Amino acid sequence: MKYNGHFTKFACCLTLFMLSFMWMVQISTSQPPKARRLKFSPSLKGTEILLEADLPKSQQRRRGIWALDPKTGKVRFLIPNGTRPIWSPKRNYFAYQEYNFIKVIDRKGEVEAILFPAIEDGQLVGWGHNEQWVLYMEPMFQRTEEEPFENFVYLQTIHFAHFNPKEPSLANRGILNVSEVFPLHHVGNVSISSNGKYIAFEVFKYVPGIGKLNSKIAMAELVKENGALLVKNIRRLTSLPLELMEINPKWSPNSEQIAFEIVDPQKGNRIAHVINLDGTGLKGLRLYQEEIYRREGKEKLLRVEEGLVTESYMNHDLRILDWLPDNRLVVVESKFKLTRHVSRLDDRFTKYMGVWIVDFEQRHPPLFIYNFHLFAGLEEGKFLLLSPDKKLLVGGDGVDDFLLSITLLDIPEPQNKDAMQILHSYKAILKRPPHHEPIPLSNNLAVYWMNW
Repeated sequence: MKYNGHFTKFACCLTLFMLSFMWMVQISTSQPPKARRLKFSPSLKGTEILLEADLPKSQQRRRGIWALDPKTGKVRFLIPNGTRPIWSPKRNYFAYQEYNFIKVIDRKGEVEAILFPAIEDGQLVGWGHNEQWVLYMEPMFQRTEEEPFENFVYLQTIHFAHFNPKEPSLANRGILNVSEVFPLHHVGNVSISSNGKYIAFEVFKYVPGIGKLNSKIAMAELVKENGALLVKNIRRLTSLPLELMEINPKWSPNSEQIAFEIVDPQKGNRIAHVINLDGTGLKGLRLYQEEIYRREGKEKLLRVEEGLVTESYMNHDLRILDWLPDNRLVVVESKFKLTRHVSRLDDRFTKYMGVWIVDFEQRHPPLFIYNFHLFAGLEEGKFLLLSPDKKLLVGGDGVDDFLLSITLLDIPEPQNKDAMQILHSYKAILKRPPHHEPIPLSNNLAVYWMNW
């Protein structure tokens, strides 16, 4: 009887707890949308640089997402524990990751949608060509043999999530499955053309403890059917030798060319190339020295060459930053220096030697912006970004992970003869190197990610 009495009391308590919980859920879910409070005050303008950063010297730490005003250097804290913020194409929203959740938020600070990845290893990649699609990576299963059933592997691939501002969640509406064309390959580093018709991406093998192997650029058509994105006609973009790695594809603004980088593991070079949509017209960059000034000696020059280029002056890397609206390509010249922060295929632009702006049609000579971060007396260039309108370069100065200041530089139009001096058919420089004062940050942040 004593046992039954305890059981009855326990059952009553459990029932009351469940009723209270259901009542609280009902109240919380029945609140009208107007009850939500704005998180950002004032609202973002869409012109801010988004940071994943921390304020280590503060007792609060404040690890999460910050907004940096590039004109004033003021930073403000937005979202605790947020990571990898990425602006949408029109800067009306940004996506970010919070633990295992992928979220989209508008400039006022209201959470519009949330995605719950099916597997704990989901990671935000970015946006498609418009503000309707969010891309993220998540492993998928692939069987290696018919039997036994347990014989399968995890392979990284890209998923397409549909975003509707009126819906509270992101809906998974597509997957990039390359198993029939590239069996047992991972997928990464994706780029969608500006017209939304094509997708380019890396396919590669991965070995734990070694890293990415045999990376190649593949492409496919994107077709929207019944609210989903379907990937059709998957094929390899080039026919280059298998021993070369192909990485980092980026579509041109006119959706007719793809810029990518070729890495020669034997020589250790990483060189930007451009190829047509149909895989023809491969062109590469070659950095060399030529004596064009008798008094001053030799100048480093950059020229566009037909076909594959694997040689570069003193093993300087020529890495892609992004395209400009007029189909010129911004290329970063850097020399590999091993530090505890940098891997050979690191995405951050540190220790760079300068920036080249290249017209692959060779209507204008390449513009070289020498030691961009030295214009402001910076000792260590930490980050390099283009503004949303692609008219400004921003360089960051700091020590280790700390970002202390930024410097803005105007990108001149190729027809602006007053801003540039033509030294050679393969080189132009700024006539008057700017002496911009660096814009100090209002807080010295440890920065791990930037997006503009």
